[in-house]
Amino acid sequence: PSPNTMSMASCRAAARALSTSAPPPISSVVVVGGAGAMGQAVVSKFADAGAEVISVDFVAGPPAASYSVVLEPKPTFAAAALDAGDKVAELLRVSGAPKVNAVVCTAGAWAGGGVGDADGLAAVDAMMGANLQSAVTASHLAAQHLTGTSDGLLVLTGAAGVLGESGTDFMAGQVAYVTHYSTPPPPPLAQPPPWRGGPP
Repeated sequence: PSPNTMSMASCRAAARALSTSAPPPISSVVVVGGAGAMGQAVVSKFADAGAEVISVDFVAGPPAASYSVVLEPKPTFAAAALDAGDKVAELLRVSGAPKVNAVVCTAGAWAGGGVGDADGLAAVDAMMGANLQSAVTASHLAAQHLTGTSDGLLVLTGAAGVLGESGTDFMAGQVAYVTHYSTPPPPPLAQPPPWRGGPP
């Protein structure tokens, strides 16, 4: 296997280690999906702790949010992420806050069921779209607006499925893909693979 490939067991171990570590102090946070049920709870928790909270969603965030960034549906993941990034950048510019300490993704969906039945399969495209788009958007916001690589925090809540043995592992795997994609690329190979320039 590639050195960048982690087994599900390794992912679970890494997630457990991260979940027990002390969180850094958070004074400003972006909550992607801040108007949803989980998002509202997260917004309220950060606001109660004294943080400035920016809700990013398709509707205005809850009253506890310091600011709301309202998105419009876009045809591609890239367009959605860029639109959110531009709107948050403008808000930060106007408010005079150059960066945020954390980006928390609470957006996404799960329709229930599983890949073993027709109803579960019927929802796969919509669920993958909702979960991947929100994870890509949150990762883009983190790349653009976090304070730094050592003290900035990106939380993709959908990845919590790797902690258990439940059926949510399927969607957690999709969020894990975005997590892997949003990390810095590995160093270049000492020797390029023999098929460089095109597949064999």
